[in-house]
Amino acid sequence: AEAFPDAEITGWDLHIPHAFSRAAGCGRIKALECDAETQIRQLPDASVDMIFSASTVQWFNSLPEFLRQTARVLRPGGLAFISTFGPATMRQIRDILPQATHYPPAAALRHMIPPSLHTLCFEEEERTLRFGSPLEALRHVKLTGVNALSSDNGGARAREVLRLYPAEADGSASLTYNPIYISLKRVLLNTL
Repeated sequence: AEAFPDAEITGWDLHIPHAFSRAAGCGRIKALECDAETQIRQLPDASVDMIFSASTVQWFNSLPEFLRQTARVLRPGGLAFISTFGPATMRQIRDILPQATHYPPAAALRHMIPPSLHTLCFEEEERTLRFGSPLEALRHVKLTGVNALSSDNGGARAREVLRLYPAEADGSASLTYNPIYISLKRVLLNTL
């Protein structure tokens, strides 16, 4: 909002954070509790200047469709900034529970980008966090809100992950993240 003082800003989320709700009271910032995949389909063609999505698209039912809709709603010259995660994310848990998460590899993400979106930046990195124990690593996962173990019956899966979680000789444990950052610009394609 500070960087674009004349912009109208709308935040979409399944659950609007309290801080965003407070900011929404200023008039040009709106907060809308919704499903972004559904909401973007409601927007008119070429009606948006920028789209920001931080660590969200990996949960979408169809990322290719969301990217097609992004290309449709961005004005020519409009920008999209997207961060997501690659397949090395939480590999320590995925090695135990392969069904826990599914993050597409960078090459697959690149192929999902429609031709009318020019890639300005596409970067991938790996970061490994260290914790005093596997239990601390799992607590961290729970605090991020990305808890693939929350729906199990009585914590049986969580106990199994804790038992099998790879630990170092000193009892410490690591957790890997594989963020991917994508910047896109809407371009006009030559039509003959």
